[in-house]
Amino acid sequence: MSFSADHYARLIRIGHELLAADRDVANVRRDCIRHKLPDDFTAKAAESRRRLLCQPIRDRLAADSLDLDDLAILRCMQEIAFVRDEATSADHWSELPGHFDDVVSGVDAAIAAEAVAQAEAA
Repeated sequence: MSFSADHYARLIRIGHELLAADRDVANVRRDCIRHKLPDDFTAKAAESRRRLLCQPIRDRLAADSLDLDDLAILRCMQEIAFVRDEATSADHWSELPGHFDDVVSGVDAAIAAEAVAQAEAA
């Protein structure tokens, strides 16, 4: 399945909303820590804020699926992170390729499992 430019633009907009939600949750966590609130309260406040902000976004994504094009994009982003790490020797890039490994492997496994399930159902 190949998506249109409009579809990718929509996903990018939603991705920006998710990134903004992540920043907001990080601010809640930082505020709780600054005010020396208990760890369990901090965790509950952050999770509650994440659920409040992300659930409507997740609902909009419920009908979307991942395909090999998405996997290819993730794989390219992993290589970009490798290149950035080698070019900058900056600590903030060094762990990213490993995290992408996890995501790429997970997406690949999910796509393969879905294909097997669809083949068995047919």
